[in-house]
Amino acid sequence: MIWLSGLLLFCECPIEHREHALLKSLALTTMLVQTSLVSVYDTVESFNASAGIGPFNASHVDGFLRALSDTAPDYPLNILPYTYYGIVYNLLANPLFTTAVDPIRCSKSDENLSCQAHLLSGGLSMVTPFNPGGHRDYNLVRVPETPTTQLDSSGRQRLPQKFLDSDCDVFGSNDTLIAVKFCLSRLPDHTLQAGVFICEGITSAGACISKNPHQNVTTTVSFYKRTATMLTSRTNLTIVEISGLSEPEKVAFSDRDLNGYRASLAWLLDYSKAGIPGPSSIIEGFWSSRDKLADSTVDGAFLQNLHSILAFPVWLFNANNWGNVGLQGDKLSAYVPEEFYKTASVVKSYVKLRFDPAMLVVFIVFQGGVLVLLWGLWIWIAVRLRKLPTVSSFPLFDFAFKPEVVMEEVEEGRLWGAGDEQVLEIVEGARVMVRRSELESKGSSC
Repeated sequence: MIWLSGLLLFCECPIEHREHALLKSLALTTMLVQTSLVSVYDTVESFNASAGIGPFNASHVDGFLRALSDTAPDYPLNILPYTYYGIVYNLLANPLFTTAVDPIRCSKSDENLSCQAHLLSGGLSMVTPFNPGGHRDYNLVRVPETPTTQLDSSGRQRLPQKFLDSDCDVFGSNDTLIAVKFCLSRLPDHTLQAGVFICEGITSAGACISKNPHQNVTTTVSFYKRTATMLTSRTNLTIVEISGLSEPEKVAFSDRDLNGYRASLAWLLDYSKAGIPGPSSIIEGFWSSRDKLADSTVDGAFLQNLHSILAFPVWLFNANNWGNVGLQGDKLSAYVPEEFYKTASVVKSYVKLRFDPAMLVVFIVFQGGVLVLLWGLWIWIAVRLRKLPTVSSFPLFDFAFKPEVVMEEVEEGRLWGAGDEQVLEIVEGARVMVRRSELESKGSSC
């Protein structure tokens, strides 16, 4: 029973295959499969903070752009700080802000192999106030039920509907050939479709001159609200683990949201209005690789760049980032909604062995059965088992009388424990008589 309980506790196969695992164990194959390692956390300090990334908020766009222009009222161009501009290319691949997760809209078994999903949580970089100092041995910060936004994006595929001219903006300059047409539209289910189309030049009216067929890269993207427990490193600020994901809630895009979203992308991509040289622009990566856009083997780079561009407005213009001009440095702000306020903890992680609950019950029953049996035997021995008889110098007497009492005149206890002296006292005055039938038998045999 001890062996079988241990086998069931440490075997990982499903119920229907447990018999098969038993055969494997008989063949001395060890399988530690019903156990798992889980992390537990020791908390040294907790603090109130705002954290996470919420949905795109179009109301922040105009205020943020006005605040930028107010820093240099006489500057004739758009102000595009490198702080925001520099992270666009790898926003979705950056563990400071994003974690790869399983898609909601499509599965890995779909023919569309480029289906991707990323969870924008912001990591420790978007926790306000910043994590406190001290406690160097506690190298993690844990924030439960953090607001996050999941971005589900498709790979190269035919778009559900064609773009209208009103869906597109052309970004280019008279000083360079680098130009693209960026198109964005909303589908009935609030999924966004986007595309970058390469321009060979721009007409005097600002229209895109392109090859036929168009050199382009396109995608669709959906946004979902979720909450998650976020574990981040205090040393390099990266996201270590995302757990406890809530059920997704799709984000709906109104006309106002779509207009604000397009305005934020135009501010980011229109290098001419920002006074940025064409070769240093974000769109240069697509334009310089225009002959490779039709090659699906390089989709990883181009699609990741496009998806990061589409994620940028959500990252910047949500209630818990600098797109919200109400943020107050490293202090908690009343302009951040209550849902972003959480209790963050400075923790250290430990690894704990976890058993399958059902198998643990079986293990306890089997082990308990063995213990009950052993204790029952001990009690039975203590209560029921008699002491061995005393061995005297008269083995014939011990053999004849002590195994079974036949002397009615002698008490059983006295006879059982009789030594030499007691044996002599018991047999004092006893007479030995030989039966006649035994004598006759002996006489006839002579």
